[in-house]
Amino acid sequence: MADETSVLRKQKSPDGKLGDERNMISVDDAHSLIEAHCHCLESIKIPLEDSTGFVLAEDIYSPINLPPFAQAAMDGYALRFSDLSKNETLLVEGEIAAGMVWKHPIKNGTAVRIFTGAQVPPDADVVIEQERVDKQADRIYISKEGLNPGANIRKQSSQIAIDDLAMQSGETIGPAAVGFLASMGIRTVSVYKKPEIVIVVSGNELQQAGSDLNAANIYESNSVMLKAALQQCGYAVSKICHVMDDDQEIENVFKKYSGKVDALIFTGGISVGDYDLIRKKLETDSFQKIFYKVKQKPGKPFWFGLSGKTRIFALPGNPAAVLTCFYLYVYTGLRKMSGFSVIDLASEQIPLLHDYSKKGGLSHFLKGYKNSFGVKILEGQESFKLHSFSKANCIVYLPEELCAVSEGEKVKTYLLPGI
Repeated sequence: MADETSVLRKQKSPDGKLGDERNMISVDDAHSLIEAHCHCLESIKIPLEDSTGFVLAEDIYSPINLPPFAQAAMDGYALRFSDLSKNETLLVEGEIAAGMVWKHPIKNGTAVRIFTGAQVPPDADVVIEQERVDKQADRIYISKEGLNPGANIRKQSSQIAIDDLAMQSGETIGPAAVGFLASMGIRTVSVYKKPEIVIVVSGNELQQAGSDLNAANIYESNSVMLKAALQQCGYAVSKICHVMDDDQEIENVFKKYSGKVDALIFTGGISVGDYDLIRKKLETDSFQKIFYKVKQKPGKPFWFGLSGKTRIFALPGNPAAVLTCFYLYVYTGLRKMSGFSVIDLASEQIPLLHDYSKKGGLSHFLKGYKNSFGVKILEGQESFKLHSFSKANCIVYLPEELCAVSEGEKVKTYLLPGI
């Protein structure tokens, strides 16, 4: 990763203004700056059942032995192994179901019917599965071949002993971890807070679905697309705001959320046109700009900065550019804030299934489809086209200096989550 100070120095124009639009930064520098300015949020205590997808903020030690007692691993008969060599048959005296406490010693030449999960009597050292037993009245005949002491008994603390480390701070909690911790009697856990997120979509031409489309309008899709992407990645959206290209409406949104939520994601209004009012507002002294414009396609007009505790990601308006910037940058920032150690999309070096060429000067993020043979770059790479993105399961990265790739050459490929 590039040094933060050197990156910021490179973005200064001759007049000293940070992020002058004539100076774009590289993909690597943009990524480094986002990572450097997105910090892990505070820890909170939440119910264990709600903790899936969170990062643990504490070490957890087992408060009990697990299992807490010697436990039958299957339905069968509990007995003393030494009795097998002394007796052809054993007398069955009683039974132990799961949850019952057996207080009597096992007599010589006897066995106890036992069921999976039940507590094994202290003087029994083997459980014979019922499939090996021929029961006649109150006596059992046992096939002894291959039997050993301890068979079919889960020893006390064989999973974890009291005061042993169960999970470490920094681990991600999944369904199995929830079950594991619940089996130790744990009800709440300390986790790193996930960011509170607000999406703001701007544009006079945008119309909500559900009504006939007006002349010169388009249906707004960025907000629902971003919400879906966030939900798929484990994040909730606190609020979606739709604003016109109007200074007062935009001002009201900033007053309401800037410095109050953890992440503000804007789409549209970030380029250099007369109606790009989001960017004009962000260029004021109220905000700390980290960078503006990245040497990439799509998503060149991308602004990132701070307002108090709020991380602001201002993305272009074209939908494919929005989703690309979300996966390559916003996703990284949110995961860093949530305490994850792995913060980027998973990536692989995969053979390209065909030749491909591009102009130099900009890094390209291309919608692709990966199969068992390699990866194909899809048709319809324009930043306004979502049809091809809906067919993609990955994003192919071609760095700015690369102009051509031959069939069979390996390319860095980001794997889209959940696809």
